[in-house]
Amino acid sequence: MAIPNLKCLITRENLHQVGTLIFLHGEKYTAESMKKYLKFLLHREFEFAHIRVVFPQAPEIPYRVPLVEAKRTGLWYEQISYSPTTAERKESINYACSAIRQLVNKEKSRGIEHEKFIIGGFDMGATIAMHVGYRFLTDIAGVFALSSTLCPKSIVFEKIRRDRVLDKNKRFPPLWMWHGDVEPNRLRWAAHSAECFTDLEIETDFMVNFARQGHEIIPAELFYLKKWIEKIIPNHEKSET
Repeated sequence: MAIPNLKCLITRENLHQVGTLIFLHGEKYTAESMKKYLKFLLHREFEFAHIRVVFPQAPEIPYRVPLVEAKRTGLWYEQISYSPTTAERKESINYACSAIRQLVNKEKSRGIEHEKFIIGGFDMGATIAMHVGYRFLTDIAGVFALSSTLCPKSIVFEKIRRDRVLDKNKRFPPLWMWHGDVEPNRLRWAAHSAECFTDLEIETDFMVNFARQGHEIIPAELFYLKKWIEKIIPNHEKSET
């Protein structure tokens, strides 16, 4: 199956940008609605002077799961159920990962080095970000996951374990996770995912908002995310002024 070139929206472009942030939208969102939602929350664009922010649109995927319409937009991969214990549909996930890797290669042609990429997202977009960052592009700067989990037997954890056996000093990108507390089951599984990463010696910041946040993004979340991003890829021009 041919890998599609993803349609993307960009927040800001200038000659001094040294990195690229790829923000993957969640289910029921599009690249456009995700970008607009973040702007609504911040009252300004989600952007950085020194980092190009890219919002890719998930491609249409053939859905072979029973009781689901043949094609749906806004989905990065096939999902059988919302249970975190459900087995991953590896072929579907790999298809999305290949599309993101192709986008990264396109950004690299602009002169951006691997260690200046951050990949993250919301919900299932964050799931794809974790697959890309810990299975395929382990030399990127960082990964972030907003309101997202991984299956306890995820191939992400299996891949990290195998890589550790081959090279115990292998580098992996740091992970930043945020979750609300309204849905205890989701929070429990998110905490378990964070614990799995920590057990595998991945630098993991897991932040929980105990102010009754549901499956959503809030302004405070974006404030702390931006601080983490600027720590991972500093704006040296700003620090010199």
